[in-house]
Amino acid sequence: MLLAGGTDGGNEKVILHNARILAKSNHAIKNVVIAGNKATHDEIREIFRDFGGHVFLTKNVMPEIGVLDAEPCNKEVREIFIKHIIEAKGIAKARAMIDEVIMPTPSAGLEAAKLIAGGCKGVPGLGELLVVDVGGATTNVHSIATGKPTGNAVVLNHLPEPYIKRTVEGDIGLKYNIATLEELARQRERPPDFDEVVKRFYGGKLPDNETELICHDLMARIAVETAVNRHAGKLEIIYGPSGEIFVQRGKDLTQIKTVIGTGGGIIFAANPRQVLEGALYQKENQMILKPKEPELYIDECYIFYAIGLLGQVEPAKALNLIKKHLKKV
Repeated sequence: MLLAGGTDGGNEKVILHNARILAKSNHAIKNVVIAGNKATHDEIREIFRDFGGHVFLTKNVMPEIGVLDAEPCNKEVREIFIKHIIEAKGIAKARAMIDEVIMPTPSAGLEAAKLIAGGCKGVPGLGELLVVDVGGATTNVHSIATGKPTGNAVVLNHLPEPYIKRTVEGDIGLKYNIATLEELARQRERPPDFDEVVKRFYGGKLPDNETELICHDLMARIAVETAVNRHAGKLEIIYGPSGEIFVQRGKDLTQIKTVIGTGGGIIFAANPRQVLEGALYQKENQMILKPKEPELYIDECYIFYAIGLLGQVEPAKALNLIKKHLKKV
């Protein structure tokens, strides 16, 4: 459980009230991260004095109004994940054997995206980019971009978006959440034998003929399109005293020049470009601020997460390696 609230030195009442509620959870919650008003830390320690789980105090995710500082909190959550959640899966033994970097797969993907965008000493990055990862259970989207408005007469009306952002769509996956994709597919044109083919995929079967590949690619395309639609910023029209005003909520990704696809649904697609084009701006949905004219690449050797890990110790080698194996489609 992540508990935040109040800028540093600001409101204390809400976060303290919520802390008292959580402290009475009867051990149903094992890990609580406190990332709110730092002026409340002493009182929160007292509130959780008899708490049966683990309590972690870290920096405020919003120390000032309009200022985000999420990385210390993210780091704490990653460490909890490693130390308290997946130790039973042999991580302790692995750490003892290799004495090197261990991190959850989604974090490794995000680290890879950061490295590819920002570069490192002696090796330039590719600049602002979008990464789409279609998996069996989830579809993850990473954007490394400021997301500031690029259109005329557009105003921001939201909390600031992080430069490094990841969204995980837990209802979109090509194996465990295939029912969602099947339902979304019914809203568009599909092959005549689509329903019969999809029934085979429910058991985990992978496509192995032309008809199955076409249907699988369609669902992968829908996964990309839906996940990026949710991740990208959106324009809304409101009316004020001076007339029509465009309000942007979320990140404007229209000017991003690089989109990278990873995950089996994209890499092994019959037509990976067609699948990845689901991430692009659509005239029929022009209020969704997706990339307009980027170059499209795939992680052809399926090494994206390995790059995130290698980049922690050898960033230049990791960046050169992924540059070599990003295939334009």
